[in-house]
Amino acid sequence: MKIQCGLAKGQVLQRLVGRGASAHLTGTTKETGPVLATLSAENQTLPGWNQRSVGRAVAGQFLIGNRFRPTGTFALSLKLEAGISIAGCWQIGV
Repeated sequence: MKIQCGLAKGQVLQRLVGRGASAHLTGTTKETGPVLATLSAENQTLPGWNQRSVGRAVAGQFLIGNRFRPTGTFALSLKLEAGISIAGCWQIGV
């Protein structure tokens, strides 16, 4: 799994009034299937964010578009449901 466009490490997302922040990532992968995200802060996974389905890899590509409602600094990790490929982990601010 390789991110081509989207979040940069340490990036702070702009919050939309009352709606949180949103992020979109695109990339390539050899696998097919659901893309899962885990969002954590201080080594604790946020409720509802343990391997949450945020997109799907099809035909060698994936697109993820998601809203983040909590505020603070978080670690975001992405992987395919089969657990074969991990895209990486980013520290982001919301």
